[in-house]
Amino acid sequence: MIGAIIESWCFEDIVRLSGYRNVVSTNYPPTALIHDGASDEKVTTDGVAAYYISQSGLSLQDVERAQQLLERLYALGDWAAGEIVERHRRDQERHDSGYYELKPRLTVPQMLVRRFVKKDPGSSLVSISVGTSMPVASFGSDRRRTLPRRHSC
Repeated sequence: MIGAIIESWCFEDIVRLSGYRNVVSTNYPPTALIHDGASDEKVTTDGVAAYYISQSGLSLQDVERAQQLLERLYALGDWAAGEIVERHRRDQERHDSGYYELKPRLTVPQMLVRRFVKKDPGSSLVSISVGTSMPVASFGSDRRRTLPRRHSC
């Protein structure tokens, strides 16, 4: 049940204070209405949702409170909050796993050569050059060298 409205938060303020990256733009951003009732509820009027968030369990610190509001908006089914929360979780997981410290992936030319050699093992540099439409000079100085064959089990 919805209780008396204590405060109102606009979506842009919630995102800004949360410290999360805003990855969405919406024509009708949600509004979080903090109330003194027992549960969170979503009320849709004329296609625009209003979210009534219970004050119970919310932090008094603005940053933590904004993060909790985003989580609760997401739990109530708000798409924009969900996108922001999930992006934050993904970024945090990548940070924790060391993803951003990995060496760079292959460049496009390297990937083309790799695919060609995988499809046609033992290719010469000239045949790779023709097959990938890249000049032989971009592969190295030894033009006659044949790449070793790999045996698959």
